[in-house]
Amino acid sequence: MCFLKFPSWYKIPTPIGNYEPDFGVVLHKRSLSTPAEDNEYYFVVEIKGTDDINDTRALTPHEIGRIKCAIKHFQSLGIEAYYKAPIKEYETFKAQANQTINSNGNV
Repeated sequence: MCFLKFPSWYKIPTPIGNYEPDFGVVLHKRSLSTPAEDNEYYFVVEIKGTDDINDTRALTPHEIGRIKCAIKHFQSLGIEAYYKAPIKEYETFKAQANQTINSNGNV
């Protein structure tokens, strides 16, 4: 439904410096069994050259730390925004997004 690049002023303060996520995605999913039931899902995505948070060949210790801080940040907000990081390519994001949507009881 929507793909957005966060503005330059959008920064998340962490103990190891500000973190700036790459982009956000809003997905709109309509239930096939009950077409009147629509759901929106909000994702914040961080693209890296790996799908593994512990891949020290692709991520510096600083990047790993900021991603871990961002995970805690989004969990603590208490809103339904899902943080996906690190992500190597679109297919990984698509699989993780579908898993998140399906695990929330919406098929």
